[in-house]
Amino acid sequence: MNKYVLTLLILGSIILHQHQATAKVVDRILVIVNQEAITQQEIDQRMGPILEQMRSVSHADSPVEKIKELRKQVIDQLISEKLLISEAKRKEIKISSEEVRRQVAMVKEQFGGEEGFEEALRQQGMTIADLENNYRGSIMSKKLIDTEIGQKIQVSPQEMFAYYDAHKGEFDLPQRARVRTIVIKAHTDAMTPDQAEERAADIARRLKDGEDFAKLAREYSDGLYASNGGDMGYVREGEMKKSIDEAIFKLKPGEISDVVTTDLGYHLFKVEDIKPAETSSFETVRKDVERLIYRIKIKEKLDQYLRHLRENAYIEFK
Repeated sequence: MNKYVLTLLILGSIILHQHQATAKVVDRILVIVNQEAITQQEIDQRMGPILEQMRSVSHADSPVEKIKELRKQVIDQLISEKLLISEAKRKEIKISSEEVRRQVAMVKEQFGGEEGFEEALRQQGMTIADLENNYRGSIMSKKLIDTEIGQKIQVSPQEMFAYYDAHKGEFDLPQRARVRTIVIKAHTDAMTPDQAEERAADIARRLKDGEDFAKLAREYSDGLYASNGGDMGYVREGEMKKSIDEAIFKLKPGEISDVVTTDLGYHLFKVEDIKPAETSSFETVRKDVERLIYRIKIKEKLDQYLRHLRENAYIEFK
């Protein structure tokens, strides 16, 4: 098993679409964790996308108490992250500039190259230095966890088979569809809901007339996959919102859905390919089972490790 921890359950994933531009305010330090600072800007960046998602669902401001609880959770998560970074520095864990560059290069690929990457940075109020600094702390923390926890964890064949036997149905693969999507948000500064509905209807007509779905997605979609021509990859039956799931899985390869309306706005889908449901044997999912057990053990040990670090840390709220 590769013992390098690729995803920290306790840490927020540091990728571009999780950061939002914040209003220009005088940044200030709110919490000191050993020698590390948590600033107002960091908290706002973490809360921004969550608040926006909450508003996109309810179309109203969230209750004050709910925002306070969210803020508390964000600060608590940031404290955990700073504890790990502080301990990594104390143990003199080093990372190279090349390691940071590799992570940034991976993000660039997600945005289709340099142009899309730079546009995403501009839209979200970030600089390349911000992103590199985020990754530097993240990589240090991952190395610390790998050294202190990951390398000490073992998963036996007996554990793997017992887990598989108790969760067999979870490893069966439902029907999957490779899907492209066009999303027209109903609530934006650029358009009224009526204008958004009209645009979605116009795009639907153009698709029926034979225009290219990927081209129209790049030109008009407000969704995350717009730069990739709306390509979502494969989605599993049952994992999407019910109205979307039903629209997708009644289509055959090459077919395009009618406009689907949700709280977010208006959606169109094109199915490129269908894979039937499959029953998975132990051998075919052995590596997946191993990773699952490993993550469970990592989370348990990481929680204990963080409690220990917190008990022995200097934490001051400004």
